[in-house]
Amino acid sequence: MKIPYDIRRITSFAETSTPDLLDRAALQNLRDRIISEIEKSKSGTILCLDLSDVRWINSSGADEVIGQAIRFLKESPHEVSLYIETESNNYEHIFNIDRALRDAELPLMARVKTGPDTFTVNTVGPLQPYLEQLLQYVYTPDNTSVTSAGAAAGLAISKHMCSTYLAKLFDLRLIKREKATTKVGYEYVYYPLFS
Repeated sequence: MKIPYDIRRITSFAETSTPDLLDRAALQNLRDRIISEIEKSKSGTILCLDLSDVRWINSSGADEVIGQAIRFLKESPHEVSLYIETESNNYEHIFNIDRALRDAELPLMARVKTGPDTFTVNTVGPLQPYLEQLLQYVYTPDNTSVTSAGAAAGLAISKHMCSTYLAKLFDLRLIKREKATTKVGYEYVYYPLFS
């Protein structure tokens, strides 16, 4: 099942003529551009920052562009999500972004290209182990959607805990959700940011 309001947009750094994320002062225009993208996005929008063309990243540059964007996102009233995409040979990118986000206590999803049509999914930045376990469950390739009841059965933890943790992962913009009507009311159905 696809979420009807799901809108995906990719910002490629090749379009921005920014080959490096190193100098905080030089990255302010890029940061403002990404925040502007978030501001004009409708709820349900999923923004991807494609870092494949970026040569160098340090933690200061990562914080200026990615960290500031995540901070803004978390204050946004819209249900907008952001993730990064890069190639496996750019592991240093993930390392430096992770370092910047850990210092700022901001988690983010990363999709890392490992082959022509293959990707791995990583969490970048800090995340509590109990949330990480549930997040990995949501991103398991066999799970196209997850409810708190399904996750509780799959992970052998209480439905109430799953419901609370899934809501927290959604608030962190690490997963998306849809409200579904049931016979007794409604429930949230959760999805990975990308399939």
